[in-house]
Amino acid sequence: EDIAQEVFIRVYKGLPYFKHQSKFTTWLYRIVHNVAISEIRKNRPQLASAETLEKLPTTVRQDNPSEALTEKQVKEKLGKALDDLPENYRMVLLLYYMEGVSYTEISRILDLPIGTVKTYLHRGKKMLRQSLFNLSNPQQYIP
Repeated sequence: EDIAQEVFIRVYKGLPYFKHQSKFTTWLYRIVHNVAISEIRKNRPQLASAETLEKLPTTVRQDNPSEALTEKQVKEKLGKALDDLPENYRMVLLLYYMEGVSYTEISRILDLPIGTVKTYLHRGKKMLRQSLFNLSNPQQYIP
């Protein structure tokens, strides 16, 4: 809600400066992108560590405390690994895997060519694998 309000305020204030050199929707997407990136930067620690990782499916039975502890440790390491990724890679991975956004939409949201989105996705997964190398079976946690 707050983000939508911020977008509308920026659009309203920016309308006199819109030069019609591009489509209105392109200009609007750029404003949405900038507001979203600002919000993500403000809430960066929460994004990868808490909110996003809560969406991960449970892979162990909750009735076994030692397995639950292991799952908690895995999520903590994954959160740390995500925090360590460059922002572009992290954004693409989170949008694709956690939010289910398509390549085309990620391309539009982040203003990147689709090929770059695919490259960031591939390289981001590779970086995560390297960061999670100390886990007993890191391939199990990375799509």
